[in-house]
Amino acid sequence: MESKEIKDAYKELQSRAVKIKMNEAYFEGKNPYILNKPVDKKPDNRIPIPLAKMAVEKMAGYAGRKGDIVSQYSKTGENNDADNDTFLDYIRAMNIYNDEELETSELYEEMLIQGEAYEIWWVSNEMDLDAGLMTAEYKIVPTSSVYLKYSDDIKESLEYGIHFSGDEKNRVATVYEVGRQT
Repeated sequence: MESKEIKDAYKELQSRAVKIKMNEAYFEGKNPYILNKPVDKKPDNRIPIPLAKMAVEKMAGYAGRKGDIVSQYSKTGENNDADNDTFLDYIRAMNIYNDEELETSELYEEMLIQGEAYEIWWVSNEMDLDAGLMTAEYKIVPTSSVYLKYSDDIKESLEYGIHFSGDEKNRVATVYEVGRQT
C-alpha cells in the first residue's frame, strides 16, 4: 500500500468525521437542525426533543443490555460431550478475559448511534494458557478512526481496512489486508 492511498483514506475519514460528530450531538439531544436554523418568528416554539437518544437508550436497554446478547458454543458431530472440549474452554476463557458481554453491549449501542461500529481483534501473551495458545483480545475502536475499502464488484468484498491511531502530530496508520497486517 502506498502512502498516497493512506493519505487519501485519511482525508475521506476526516470528511466523514463531521457526520460522526453530528450523530453524536444528535444522540445527546442537540438537534443541529433546530440549533443552527434562525428563528423565523417569536416566540420560538420548536422543542429539541432528543428522539435519537430516547430510541437508542430504549433499544440498547431492551435488546443490548449486558448479558442479553448471549453467545453459545456447542460441539457438533457424533461425540457431543461439550463439557470436556478444550476449544470451548478456551473460547469461554477469552470471553471472560475480554468481558465479552459488556463489549458486545457497547458495540451494539455505538452501532445504533452511528449506523456502524468497529472492533479490532489481535493476539497477545496476556494469559498463561496451556498448549502454547495465544490470548485473543478485542476492543471497540472509534468509528472516526476506521476506513474500509471495498471492491467495485457486484458482490463486493473487503479489499483492506486502515485503523488510524495517535494524535495529529504522531498519526499511525495500521493497514489490514487479507492475510496480512502492515
